[in-house]
Amino acid sequence: MKTFILILICTALFASEKIARSIKTDSSKPLHTLFNINNIHGWISYNGQLGHNPYTGGSGIYYPASIATTVYTEGLLWAGWVRDGNNPELRSGSMQYRISTQAGAILPDGTVQNADNEEVRVYRIRRDWRSISNNELTDVAIELYNIKSENITPGILNKIREQYERDWYEWPAELGAPYYDLNGNSIYEPDLGEEPGLAEADQVIWLVVNDLDSILTEKNGGSPPIGLEIQITLWAYKNTIYPFEQTVFQRYRLINKSGSTIDSMYVGKWSDPDIGNYGDEFAGCDTTLNLSFAYNSGAIDNEYITFGIPPPAIGYAHLQGPYVPATGQTALFDFKTIDGCRN
Repeated sequence: MKTFILILICTALFASEKIARSIKTDSSKPLHTLFNINNIHGWISYNGQLGHNPYTGGSGIYYPASIATTVYTEGLLWAGWVRDGNNPELRSGSMQYRISTQAGAILPDGTVQNADNEEVRVYRIRRDWRSISNNELTDVAIELYNIKSENITPGILNKIREQYERDWYEWPAELGAPYYDLNGNSIYEPDLGEEPGLAEADQVIWLVVNDLDSILTEKNGGSPPIGLEIQITLWAYKNTIYPFEQTVFQRYRLINKSGSTIDSMYVGKWSDPDIGNYGDEFAGCDTTLNLSFAYNSGAIDNEYITFGIPPPAIGYAHLQGPYVPATGQTALFDFKTIDGCRN
């Protein structure tokens, strides 16, 4: 099991084919949702696609808040040699304009959860869901349902509040969703005061996907599935000072459920930044900080200038990789230290 933690930061290039993807919205369960607790907002879908607006088919990460867009879409890339005796051994997958993943966990018998089941969804909780005001729920509804404020009804606000409650009590801890295990029995017990979440975050989003759909992997990466389960956790903080007011943390946990060794595997973060007008970005990296970034090529952006504000920059900082044995060193995993290893 490999875990990668990154942060997405916004503060005041890539030439690519833009492929609009439509996401089903005719379901009672949330197939996509928003991280929107602070000053950077963005979409994520239950099949693993991140930063892509399901209504417009366009850019889906916004800064400040819901003002203007900074990212068209983003995700993860991976490749490795799968030693299962089948060809090709070199296999890859990704979450780009097209994605190799489908919703659901890989079950102990090797099958996957039925993506049509109600429990296969994107989960979102916030610690203040019981006391959140109708005014704040209205702001959420405008963005979440792509509707005007005058069309918002008490029923819509109740639907959002009820989904917060449902995700809180139905939090899939048994599949790996993080929670505070107060009594140490490894069972999520919200009726006893246990809460979903991690790192004292104010908002947490969790979903699980897999790469076992051969049609998706062949179309996207040109290879058979590997047998990966990928658990994605996003978290952020409310009413905090810079830089946390405009920071979102991302954790990708890759679990090899193929039954075979994956040799020399590489994983990378991928993003297509569109800072306002998509045609004038520059991109770069700082290897000493494990940081990639994008920024506007000029002081004025055609979209941001309509709001009277300068264009921001966006960055991805790689905070933590998987851990491996290393005598005399210390690694971090699950917010704990592990002696005899390094990240």
